[in-house]
Amino acid sequence: MDPDRLRALYTRHTAVHALLNDRAVVPLDAMLAVLEHRGTEEERRETLNRILADPESRREFDLLRAAIRASDPAQVPPPPDSAETGPRD
Repeated sequence: MDPDRLRALYTRHTAVHALLNDRAVVPLDAMLAVLEHRGTEEERRETLNRILADPESRREFDLLRAAIRASDPAQVPPPPDSAETGPRD
């Protein structure tokens, strides 16, 4: 998916989200900043903590991350819970 198509989908999703559901605590732009690694590490960590604390924000974040990953899998690292761990003794 090219960046223009992704932007268009994001814009449409944002508009629909604003009309139908305003329950997420964290704004979509803040979620996108986390996924694009914008801002300081502390700001991103704070935003991510707010996302994880709110179920609706978490669902929105997962949807946004999936859209970005579908457009370019190299842009977003895998979620922390899917990280491979070393062998256990």
